[in-house]
Amino acid sequence: MSAYFIMVELLSQYYYKGEKGMRPSYKICILLISSLSILLGCNKSTKLLDKTPEMLGISVVDYDNIIPLPVLAIQDTNYFVLANTKQILVSASEPKLVKIASYLKKELSSVVKPSVLINVMSEKKLLDASLSPLNSAQSQIVLLVDSELAGGSEAYNIVIEKQLLRIIGGSEAGVFRGIQSLKQLIPLMIKGKQVALNTGVIKDYPRFEHRGFMLDVARHFYTVAEVKQIIDYLAEYKYNVFHFHLTDDQGWRINIPSWPKLTEVGSNSAVGKETCKNCFYSLDEYQEIVQYADERFITLIPELDVPGHVKAALASYPEELYCDGDKPDWPYTGIKVRVSSLCFSNLKIYDFFEDVVSEVAKRTTGQYIHVGGDETPKWVKHQDYADFMLKASNIISKHGKTMVGWTNDLGSVKGLSADVVGQDWSTKKHCCENTLNMAENGSKIIMSPANKTYLDLKYDKDAPIGLHWAGYNSIENSYNWDPELMIDGLTAKNIIGVEAALWGETIKSMADAQYMIFPRLLSLSEVAWSAQEKRTWSGFNNRLKNKVKYFEQQGIIYRSLSSKTLKGEK
Repeated sequence: MSAYFIMVELLSQYYYKGEKGMRPSYKICILLISSLSILLGCNKSTKLLDKTPEMLGISVVDYDNIIPLPVLAIQDTNYFVLANTKQILVSASEPKLVKIASYLKKELSSVVKPSVLINVMSEKKLLDASLSPLNSAQSQIVLLVDSELAGGSEAYNIVIEKQLLRIIGGSEAGVFRGIQSLKQLIPLMIKGKQVALNTGVIKDYPRFEHRGFMLDVARHFYTVAEVKQIIDYLAEYKYNVFHFHLTDDQGWRINIPSWPKLTEVGSNSAVGKETCKNCFYSLDEYQEIVQYADERFITLIPELDVPGHVKAALASYPEELYCDGDKPDWPYTGIKVRVSSLCFSNLKIYDFFEDVVSEVAKRTTGQYIHVGGDETPKWVKHQDYADFMLKASNIISKHGKTMVGWTNDLGSVKGLSADVVGQDWSTKKHCCENTLNMAENGSKIIMSPANKTYLDLKYDKDAPIGLHWAGYNSIENSYNWDPELMIDGLTAKNIIGVEAALWGETIKSMADAQYMIFPRLLSLSEVAWSAQEKRTWSGFNNRLKNKVKYFEQQGIIYRSLSSKTLKGEK
């Protein structure tokens, strides 16, 4: 009966208006035939086979491990043995899928020996190969793109038969998201056993367009390898935005050749550190990180924090950017905010900002540049601030990008383009006049309420690190909220998505970062991806428990689900 439901569900989702009326695409015909084969075989329980999976040394994995929760997951009693996979098939008309197939091949290497082959063929041959009977000891995986897939470009379907596994995405990004779900179904190691997956169907697509994570490398510097590791964490849980906080009072982290002192002077500091040798990224390293994110279908948004949070820049160029008469104190190792601002009476600040934006924009493949734009000192006049932000937006537009900024101050600026995106960190429901101002002007809003999404907050009062200015943020607290209900007057049409943030005030190492990220990164991924009506804390908590072994096998330091203890240390 479940397979019949699968076929009806898929059929209802895939009909589209073509030249000859309502008809399914040829690619979905593959899915429908697959569903029919599952239907015809669904009553052939593995109990009727000569030998059970256990007798054959096969460990069958069900679909209970997937985070974030899929839209639909239905499984039957047959199984697909991963070790029998001989090839990954991709269409010659989708060349980007070859690289994704190589990524999948690498991920399968722990459970498939010898390594699988990647076979690129025409769509007709791909269809024929998908429908041809295979040797009983062979299985294959097919990667497909169908732009008509319900749910948008990041939607995917996984159809698993006894010898054939298909991942169909609304785009290459959708195929990649599907692979992340497949990865979660494969334990890293099952001693002495082959890994198999239940036959069935997984259908999935995201709730929100923007599912982001912000990393503060200004207060605590991360190496290129560490940044890439965090991007990999994001990819695994279907995040699609990496917000890269590159500059702040404590450090300037990107080299700008026309302003060399920004890194010669401004990078040599961090929270609790009066020296920080080579704590910046060259432009080549920045571009390398952008490319690494792109390959995982994650858009990188650089943040160049202005006009406040600029003590590192002021210390580097006091004559051009500073106007208080004395040199700013440097290095700055503290954590206070509202302690610095560009000098609005000095027009060189616009040359500075344009030079920085120019270098960063030409190496950024995404649409956005974040400017922070909040927490200027009390002495800053509002008109000076507003004039600067309008000019900053124009400079960013001139270089082909769109501005993003924190709404608590940016929303007070009149005359901003409706294209400008606001990010809200407020913690109170009845508040947020500036956020509502931006929404009423047509701007989209990213929801980052600090008491829910800030991963630098302590889990509880006994947690060894973290802040608590916005309260404590337990695993359950980070999960139990609805972005559409956080601000009265802000509706679904105003909200582009959700973003987590890891600020660096108390982070001293990658181990600290892992402890603060895991497992709240997972709870927020489900808030951003999964339908609100399907989510329950009890269901998520059960799936989260299945992740503990994975964390430990990966050597990830994580917050224990039952105490403040740091787990996973070797």
